[in-house]
Amino acid sequence: MQNPKLQLMSDDSTSEPETRTPSSARKSACAVLAVLTLLAGLGLCVLLIPPSGEELRASKPYQDGFAWALANPKVRESLGEPIVSELVAGGLREFPGMQKHAVLSGLLRGPKDTGVLEIHATGVEDESAGNDEWAYLEVVVRLQDGTVIDLQSEEQEDAPTPSSH
Repeated sequence: MQNPKLQLMSDDSTSEPETRTPSSARKSACAVLAVLTLLAGLGLCVLLIPPSGEELRASKPYQDGFAWALANPKVRESLGEPIVSELVAGGLREFPGMQKHAVLSGLLRGPKDTGVLEIHATGVEDESAGNDEWAYLEVVVRLQDGTVIDLQSEEQEDAPTPSSH
């Protein structure tokens, strides 16, 4: 494909039309625009990459939910002991100056059965105290037979009380 050419007419009607190729400044501007678009796309990809299972497992919402599951007599009876946490998935979204959101699922495996720990929480960073405060909207264990154990309303033994604001 040929480069586009512009024909310019001079004020003198007897002269031949002048032909020019696009300027190097225009080419440079297009190259800069292409590079900026690429960088913006890469930046967006970095924001959308989900955290690893280990990062999710180490999060306060998951640690709290797992502690409540271990302390729950119905969960212990259904799954057997010991209970281990496997395959944590979900998302933690934290944007500066905004509310945080956690939607987490973790496979709980015991000698008798398996279940899924599900956590839905919102949080805000308490800068004065230097920690995060989370409100737990839902913390449940779903068993394979369809039974749902609500960890916020069930009796807990030796576990922190779920906080909700």
